[in-house]
Amino acid sequence: MLVSIEENDPETGCLKVLPLEATDTSAKHGSVIDAHAASLSRRLLVQALPILAVAGLAAWHLDMMSVASDEVPAAEVEARRARWRTLGPISMRLVGDAEREAAIQALGLPPVAEQQLIADVAQGRIRLGWISLYDSDTEDGDVVDIVSMGLRHTMTLTKTPVAVAIPIPADGKMRLVATDEGRGGGVTVGILTHRGPWALPPMRVGDAILVTVVGQ
Repeated sequence: MLVSIEENDPETGCLKVLPLEATDTSAKHGSVIDAHAASLSRRLLVQALPILAVAGLAAWHLDMMSVASDEVPAAEVEARRARWRTLGPISMRLVGDAEREAAIQALGLPPVAEQQLIADVAQGRIRLGWISLYDSDTEDGDVVDIVSMGLRHTMTLTKTPVAVAIPIPADGKMRLVATDEGRGGGVTVGILTHRGPWALPPMRVGDAILVTVVGQ
């Protein structure tokens, strides 16, 4: 460390500043400061390591979640196709009078279409029934359209079944159309049926499965 002192100039009588080289005392102080700084850095690093480890684990977990998809093995796909053919018509509970208004509003129809559906149901021209869908595999943002009697309702699938009211066609035929397969692996749809949860064969975007329903 460079220091300076002041003393009187014997010739002028004025103060003058004399620069000095680092003294032994300053070097000693500098060594102590450097050693203290190094020790502090080591302590901070040791304290930070657990935090960095946790942060790294969290980042890895999020990264794994971001790439997770619901790719179904080929043998399971064939098994679901065979099982689906044995199900038969799905029984749907009819929407009750007290549920009707909220059920129709939940469909998110344009105002004119909503009023028309309310009138058709009130006059008995259309019956509404509940269908519950869920993601049968990994919840990764799969989306389907439920199409029945000209009505199309878009639904993002979750692991928790969600019930939606749909018009019950006279012939009982409605469609589930795959519109988004989330992070890949196909659109995996499950339906709650009178025989329990039922996993449908996986679909690719644009595919459709014909579902036969009956109101009870």
